[in-house]
Amino acid sequence: MAVRNGDKKDKLQALLTGEFGMEILLSTNYNRLQTKILSLVFTILQQECLSLEEKIIVENAIAVWVGITLYKPELFEEFKAFRSEASTAEDFIMRGLILCQEDKIRQDFCQGILALAKSFDRSERQAAQRYFMGILGRNFVRVQPCSQYFDCFSCLIDMQALSDGLSDELSETSSYDPETLLYQIIDKIVEASKDTD
Repeated sequence: MAVRNGDKKDKLQALLTGEFGMEILLSTNYNRLQTKILSLVFTILQQECLSLEEKIIVENAIAVWVGITLYKPELFEEFKAFRSEASTAEDFIMRGLILCQEDKIRQDFCQGILALAKSFDRSERQAAQRYFMGILGRNFVRVQPCSQYFDCFSCLIDMQALSDGLSDELSETSSYDPETLLYQIIDKIVEASKDTD
């Protein structure tokens, strides 16, 4: 009698949630895994046209990368220092979020960025938000942004406003002025980038 696909999946899940799964988690070199994932994704995204298999690899690799970074937040600092040939972490984000022709991959990058920007503890979360907002803000005039770019940027602005308490200042007035909020956030980004330079 043939084993059904669902049965195989259930057995694998049971195996990985037990002692064996914990052993895998504890013995994994996450720094090396992250470097391999980022290099693989970056290499694939440099191609003009992607095969279905390559798209699936990138989508799953982004999910794994975000997952391990959430599991080990210290990997985010290593991500920011990422280099692949002459490219940087910023190039990685730009290539996946804006320059990639595949809508689904851009959406995966957007969701991954937002997951990282809201899932760390407060100080790491704010640093991640500023980091991603800095990348998107610096590159605003260099590219033709897509909907995922604007979705990601606007969500990051909202997150930053909430964490900086700017939304509270604006809510005390009877009208909401998005331009004021935007100028306040831009000023904070400029101040933060001066501090990191």
